[in-house]
Amino acid sequence: MRNPLRSLVTRPADKPSLRDRLAATRERFRRRPASQVSPELAGLIAESERLAAAIKGPDCDAGDWWPDRGLVHQSVEARAAVICFPSAGVADTGAKLASLGRVQGANDIRGEVRCSIEYGNATYDDLALIVVAELLEMRGDAVALLPAPNPDPIFAAIAEGERLRRISDEAYRLPDMGLDPLPEKEVASEALYAHVNGVLLKTTPTTAAGCAALVRFAQAFRESEGISLCEGNAELVALIARSPAL
Repeated sequence: MRNPLRSLVTRPADKPSLRDRLAATRERFRRRPASQVSPELAGLIAESERLAAAIKGPDCDAGDWWPDRGLVHQSVEARAAVICFPSAGVADTGAKLASLGRVQGANDIRGEVRCSIEYGNATYDDLALIVVAELLEMRGDAVALLPAPNPDPIFAAIAEGERLRRISDEAYRLPDMGLDPLPEKEVASEALYAHVNGVLLKTTPTTAAGCAALVRFAQAFRESEGISLCEGNAELVALIARSPAL
């Protein structure tokens, strides 16, 4: 039977529906490939390069007296936003370096630092820019210079488990709105336990550090969720017992 009062209740236009919220929650579980630049960072880079190009444009006076001070400040802030954005992987760091190279090349950076040294007002920040200049010149080999990832598969399983646990914690802090269970809570909980039972408890740690990390995750899981990772920790002990590190 349809609720006769339903038509009298209006939802604010700026408030997402339950369907939209559920779709947004599911979207968070779709992992971005490591080779893909974060969408937010890509937007910051585009804005930074747009402002940098505007400063160098014909409508902007680059003489001793600069009338477009507001534009200069915006450009500096935009570039700082790019550099300070927390990289989620090698792709993000590489995108930062590539953008910095397009806005201000390695030779320009070295020239500015030399001027600071000649005038006697060089700082540690200026000297650190020399390292940035070197990274710009060898960014094509940047991936090869990074340390190899840890071969123990348990670390990736634990990292994903921690990510899903954080999302689950956030979902359980949402107001119930009279719904039991709340869709976000149900989706988050299902994703977390599917990973724990289907991946984490089937991945054997291959190093002593991996065994220790698994135990720490199990303890954190119990403190967060109020229950053990598995009944009696039998599967946890079996995983560690099968580890070639022991």
